[in-house]
Amino acid sequence: MTNVNRSVETGEFLRFLAKQVSACHYFMVEPPPGISMAAAIDWRVIFPDHAAASALALALWSGYEAFIKPLHEGSANPSAGLIVQIKNEQGAIDQFLVGKEITDKEVLLHRVKESARILFPKKNARGSHLEIEETRRSGYWVEIT
Repeated sequence: MTNVNRSVETGEFLRFLAKQVSACHYFMVEPPPGISMAAAIDWRVIFPDHAAASALALALWSGYEAFIKPLHEGSANPSAGLIVQIKNEQGAIDQFLVGKEITDKEVLLHRVKESARILFPKKNARGSHLEIEETRRSGYWVEIT
């Protein structure tokens, strides 16, 4: 999320997504005690397959409408948005901003489907399983259940 100040709490947003798409794994950054860091990405979602990516896109849109879009009303915070970065194991990414670049649910759904198709051309359940385990063991991420 970008430019939401303290208007939107990350944990609340992630729990909202998790209720809608339970097939995904949700993590918030939480560095070990004594380590100070500013996170460019403060949460991550690992999805197991293309169907979960599509469901997540719909949940992201619902979350955008419920939490972020109201900040635009009355010019309270017209630059608020949701940064989405889809990244594969090789480090290739697609990144966009819901609320600025993408302002339509169908466009978001199409973008996520195309990104998943291009970045994850074949099913790789082992890859997402390894990513989940590495994220859990990293010491920097806490899983939201």
